[in-house]
Amino acid sequence: MLRDFRNVFKSRKELTGGLMIVLSFGLLAYLGTAFQTTHPDSPEVVVARVYGRDIRRRELSETMERMIQQFGRQENMDAILPYIQQQAFGQLVNLRLTEELAQRHGVIVTDIELRDAIASELRSYPFMLDKNGQLLPAAEIRALLAQAFRITLKTFEDNTRSRLIMNKLYEQAATVVPVDEEWITEEYRARNEKVSLEYIALTPDDSTVEDPGDTRLEEYLKLSGDRFQVGARRVLQMVSVDQGLFGNSLAPNEEVLKSAFESKKNSYLELHASHILIQGTTPEELKIAEEKLLKIRARIMAGADFARVAENESEDPSAKANRGDLGWFRDGVMDKGFWDGAVELKKGEVSKPVQSQFGLHLIKMIDRKDKTFEEAKSELMAEILNERFSAKAKEKLEQLRKRVGERGDLSAAAVALGLQVSTSEPFASDSSEVTGLENLPYLVSEAFSMKVGQVSQIISAPNSFVVYRVQRELPIAVPPLKEIRAKVLDAFRMEESRRELLAKFAQAGEKIQTLGQTEKKSEYTFTEITELADNSLARHTILGTPVGSVTKPVWTNDGKLWGAIIRERIPAEPLASEKRMELVKEIQSKESSKLLYAELDDLRIKGASRRGFSSLWGRFNGIYVNENALKRPSRGDFY
Repeated sequence: MLRDFRNVFKSRKELTGGLMIVLSFGLLAYLGTAFQTTHPDSPEVVVARVYGRDIRRRELSETMERMIQQFGRQENMDAILPYIQQQAFGQLVNLRLTEELAQRHGVIVTDIELRDAIASELRSYPFMLDKNGQLLPAAEIRALLAQAFRITLKTFEDNTRSRLIMNKLYEQAATVVPVDEEWITEEYRARNEKVSLEYIALTPDDSTVEDPGDTRLEEYLKLSGDRFQVGARRVLQMVSVDQGLFGNSLAPNEEVLKSAFESKKNSYLELHASHILIQGTTPEELKIAEEKLLKIRARIMAGADFARVAENESEDPSAKANRGDLGWFRDGVMDKGFWDGAVELKKGEVSKPVQSQFGLHLIKMIDRKDKTFEEAKSELMAEILNERFSAKAKEKLEQLRKRVGERGDLSAAAVALGLQVSTSEPFASDSSEVTGLENLPYLVSEAFSMKVGQVSQIISAPNSFVVYRVQRELPIAVPPLKEIRAKVLDAFRMEESRRELLAKFAQAGEKIQTLGQTEKKSEYTFTEITELADNSLARHTILGTPVGSVTKPVWTNDGKLWGAIIRERIPAEPLASEKRMELVKEIQSKESSKLLYAELDDLRIKGASRRGFSSLWGRFNGIYVNENALKRPSRGDFY
């Protein structure tokens, strides 16, 4: 039969070749995002693919929205949005890595388990229940999730599934952690055995170690070079535009300032109000809230003290402390419905029920104040200058980007436009910032996500706008001494000072009092000695040193050399079988967390190194990031 098949293919070479071409294009269309028809701005566009699992812009936006709710709306939101996106993106990648790890370990969450977990979590929110204590219909739950948490029911389901998967992974990993009798005994003693000791902790003084010169430091670098090895480092070519480039040409005249003041007059209005809240979201709840508030309003209009009524009747959790007083606020701070109701009130007036996303309110206007033109003038000047500068700077840098294209050198185009080019110091992927572009926490990861030679979009930096190009990438290596001399010298001095301190301890022997002022701890367990927390060497040392003897010196978590005389031990009570089982589970749980996080890190590192052609590796065995779809966020996406 095999021979017959071969004969067919030999006699139909044209058909076979055509079939292979069709299959090849079909495979590429399946694997690559280059052929996807989803619009780049669509919520469903794939922004990353992690071991075959898609992350869509919709999920990224929802995760960012929840983080923004946690942070609160900040004045510098444009500056921190890229950082929030970075954190949200990392969170979603971790979720997909968890799913991949679960598949490799054969962990499955059944539909019944997922359904029960979703129902249980939804029941923990009272507003998800009807008056009989039953979950609301799915349509209402979707609306409430969107309103309260800014997420879809699908996202809520995915998050619940991920949590169940992680719990099962912990349980599975815990069962394979071998805990022997010695481990149990030591852990139990560390938690329960009381020890009284006299100790001393000394800090190495590296300021006394002199600079040995380049020759000695070169030798030190060769002997311990691996300590100074750095990963791939990148160098950026940067063009920055600040207000100084435009001189006084951006300053508005008096007429422009007055016109701006008139158009923004309402934005300078500040209100000082108090409120009484009755919560409600459904039509039935709002009707009940309205009836209650109308009765309360009648009492207030008859002479009842608003503050006292707010303290006793308001369902705002803060009312007990502030008696309903909200202080001064401007438009945009409060819920829009609340503001629209408050702005209509005169000083001393009490509103009828006003609806917001939290329920219904009675609002009492305590005071109002407006700014005059002279009071607002400097603020307006700064705003208009900033707006004009932003527009001009972006226009200038957009001209630069058009001249150089996506991968062109910035130098010649910058000179032609009267701009200056600078070059950054080499930086690694774990660097905190890029020299010359400080206070941009997202920039390092963004620069490493780009290809060498690629030109960035226009980015906003403190007091300037910037375009940069990834000029080159330096390979993994130990940098020459001249690049890292300060770092090498610091390490040399610290090592020498630590060696000198160890020598002093050795010389003191059993008389640690000769090293300086000692301190005492009476009837402490090892786990209560915070400076040695999770220090396994210190635990072995203290538990193994006989009464009356001096411990070997150990380094504390904050870098001090610690030694002690064991004065007394009070043994722990015998370990009961039930407590033994609890202790074993605790040890296994702690160790399983370490194992799982190590596996996740391994998946992340290997996946990030397999970006491959388009999303080929991302479809199967890596992490592909769609840089074109992972756009730089702006305030307009969330406001």
